[in-house]
Amino acid sequence: MASVKKDHDEFRAISGRIRATSPLLDRYIDLGEVPTWYDYALSDIALLVSADEIRHVDSEFTADDTQSNAQSARIVIFTDTLIIDVIGSFDGKIHERTVTARKRVVTSLGVQAGDKATGNDEGARIWPGRLKIRFQLATGEVYSLPLTTESTFETRASLLALLSALREDLARG
Repeated sequence: MASVKKDHDEFRAISGRIRATSPLLDRYIDLGEVPTWYDYALSDIALLVSADEIRHVDSEFTADDTQSNAQSARIVIFTDTLIIDVIGSFDGKIHERTVTARKRVVTSLGVQAGDKATGNDEGARIWPGRLKIRFQLATGEVYSLPLTTESTFETRASLLALLSALREDLARG
């Protein structure tokens, strides 16, 4: 019984990290409309993450306001060694998900700062502003982050920490 409670606590913690990056998905779940693909994906994610610490989560979620209530999502989770990529969808009839883990071996890394380094004429935004990261893995997959347009202090801080880890990965080659 204790392990079931521990598992549920882990699922809630993972879900909380994902929901924090997607206000629309968070709203759906708050309304009791948990997508079936999402529930199953949480199990898959927990199995892949295992005892690793989640370092960064990014996601995008779209939902159709029509009768079909179609949904699509992409969730990317970073641990110290893995990138877990989740694609979930609901077309009004069928829930589908794909959850894949890849070793985090970075072969190229690019960034775009959203603010000038020598000063800011627009007020007191925090440098580097809205950060964009693009990197490629040894397996050829290319990631562009953030996936969402939502930008908070927490998401910027998390992206900066991820950037530091990706630079280390690149240097290790």
